[in-house]
Amino acid sequence: MMVEQMKNPAAHTNEQEERLISLPEVIHRVGLQKTAIYERIKRGDFPRSRSLGGKRVAWVQSEISAWIRNIARSGDNQPPPG
Repeated sequence: MMVEQMKNPAAHTNEQEERLISLPEVIHRVGLQKTAIYERIKRGDFPRSRSLGGKRVAWVQSEISAWIRNIARSGDNQPPPG
């Protein structure tokens, strides 16, 4: 990995961004409750979780970060209707 970082300094940043985060961390980062997150996933308005086996799920951090950036860019702080 060190050689990869030397060849491409951005590679290290991308690797750090690609981590899995738990529901409590997602809730903390986006400011939505569990029910609201799952409703938005169902509508296709929020990144889907990934199964880790059993009842464990996680989200890809970069997808959550992109969703936050998209909301910030839109200036829309109201939830979509429905």
